[in-house]
Amino acid sequence: MQFLRTLSRICRHFGPKRGLHHTGKSSPESIEHLHNFSVRCNRLVTHIKQSPIPIGNFNRLQVPINLEIQMKNVLTFSLLAVATLFVSSVGAQEEAKKCEKCTANATSTVATTAPATQCSGEECAKGCCNGCPVTAAMAKLPKMTYRVGTEDLGCAESAAKLAKEKEAKLHFVVGKEVFEDKTEAYTSLVEQTESMVNEFVTPKTCSVSGTHTVAGKSCKCPVEAGKTAELVKTAIKDVKMTYAVGEKTCSCPNEAGSIAKTTGKEMTYVIGEEKTSCNMTARLTLAKAKYKAAVTAMVAAEKATAEASKTAAPAKEEAGT
Repeated sequence: MQFLRTLSRICRHFGPKRGLHHTGKSSPESIEHLHNFSVRCNRLVTHIKQSPIPIGNFNRLQVPINLEIQMKNVLTFSLLAVATLFVSSVGAQEEAKKCEKCTANATSTVATTAPATQCSGEECAKGCCNGCPVTAAMAKLPKMTYRVGTEDLGCAESAAKLAKEKEAKLHFVVGKEVFEDKTEAYTSLVEQTESMVNEFVTPKTCSVSGTHTVAGKSCKCPVEAGKTAELVKTAIKDVKMTYAVGEKTCSCPNEAGSIAKTTGKEMTYVIGEEKTSCNMTARLTLAKAKYKAAVTAMVAAEKATAEASKTAAPAKEEAGT
C-alpha cells in the first residue's frame, strides 16, 4: 500500500494544475518542482525495487508473479523516462535564454575570450556581461590583492580591518611578488600591466615552427598575421595620453610641465574620459585602455568573419544545386 500511496502523491503533486506543461518557463517554482519530482521519483523507484512480491493489492487480483514483475519494470522505466524529459524541457528553456547578441563564442581564437554560455540576454542588454570577451580579457590583467597572515583578500578596506583585528602585518600581492610597502606594490602593478599589454600587442614569430602570434591569435600565414597586426596597431594608435593645466591642454608632457611650473597649477593626465594627477595611475590607465582597444578590435573582427561565413554558406549551397 505504501507503494500506491507514494505513486498517488506524485500524481497529485504533478497534476493538471502543476503538470509539465506549466514547468517550461524555468521559473524558480518550476525548478523547485523539478527537484521535488526527482526526489520523489528516486524514492519511488527504490521502493519498487525493494518491495516484496506480491505488493499492494496485486495479491487480491491474483496477478501472476512474472506479470507483476513486468508491471513493476514498466512503471520504473516510465517514471525515469518522464523525469528525463522533464529535465530536458527545463534545460532547453534555459538554453533558449542564452544571449545571441554577445560577441563571446566558444570557437574564438582570441586567447582571452569567454564562452557565450556564460552570458544572458539581460546582462548583454545592459552593455557588457560576465560572458563578454572584453570583460574576460580585462579580468586577466595583473591585480593587487591583500594578504593578512595566510588569507588573501581583494578588498583593501576588509584587509586593513582584518589586519587590525588580528594585529597582523598587511602585505600587498601583485602576481607572484609580495610587498610590505604599498607604493612599491603599486609601482610593480603598473610595470607588470605595461609589460603584459606590450607583449599582447607586439607581433611575434617562432623561429622553429614559423607560427605568427599577435593579440592572442596564432596562425601560419604571414599575410593573415600582417592583417591582424595592422588591425591591432590601428586600434591602439588613437589611445593616447594628453595633459591639462587649468584650461590649457597639450599632447607634450614637457610643455605641460613648463606651463604648470609657470602658472603654479597642477598638471592633469587625461586618457579618454579618465583624469588623474598621479603619473603612475595615468600609466596604468593608458596600458589598460590600449589593451581594451586591442581586444575589442579582435573580437569585432572575429564576429565579422563569423557572420560572413554564415552568409557565404547558403550561397555555396545554392551554387552547388
